[in-house]
Amino acid sequence: MKKRLDDRFSTPSTMWGVDIPANQVVVRADSTVGERDFADLKKFVAPYGNAARVIRIGGKTERTSSAINGGDYIENGVVSCSYGFTVRKKTDPDYKAILTAGHCTDTSGTDWRKSDGTYIGYTTGHNVADGNDFGLIRAYNADVTYYGNVEAQDGAAQDISYSRDSKVYETVCASGYRSKYSCNILGLKNQTITYTDGMKVTGMDVAAICRDHGDSGGPLFAGDAALGLLSGSDNSACYSYYQPVNEALAWYGMEVF
Repeated sequence: MKKRLDDRFSTPSTMWGVDIPANQVVVRADSTVGERDFADLKKFVAPYGNAARVIRIGGKTERTSSAINGGDYIENGVVSCSYGFTVRKKTDPDYKAILTAGHCTDTSGTDWRKSDGTYIGYTTGHNVADGNDFGLIRAYNADVTYYGNVEAQDGAAQDISYSRDSKVYETVCASGYRSKYSCNILGLKNQTITYTDGMKVTGMDVAAICRDHGDSGGPLFAGDAALGLLSGSDNSACYSYYQPVNEALAWYGMEVF
């Protein structure tokens, strides 16, 4: 049924996928979904009985990049986003890069800087097709040290040494320049989300962590394991949506360290 939803619907401001404990396909529609679209979704799932349901959630389902503001973490003159993970090529460990959200690197600005204006690198790729949302920035300033860690509690550095897939109901942590560090439960996997602007992503992990504009691309992790990159959120409902990091790493032939 989820595949049929994926093939048929691209309703903005929705998310759907299998709720494993409930053994149901759950369609979540935020406050901006019109009554006609909501009714169409309910009509579509009705024949499946207790195997599916449609529910309302509050807030807006949005991508979380933003215009440039003071104190931005990384920016390219067009958008400000959050640094994800430092990665390196498996075949050339001296080649370092930065993973972030694809909708951040899929912009006209190609040169990236830290909040203090220091140049950190240039866009080398983005993948926002087929439901993906990840991008790559070449780390290209010899005067900058590209540590393989992420911001954790009280500004402490958490070392990242490997990557893996997330697990339902595990405690995960996120970091971003707007919302900083926070941890909670990862409750859903393999969810399809259509944002208010019509961008559709699939295979997303969903954590109960509030994120805001500008947090896009920020890391999701558990201990020293890299898990995902922030794609978007519904900040009112406290849902945040993550691109699984292993897919991005495999695409670019990279690894965390």
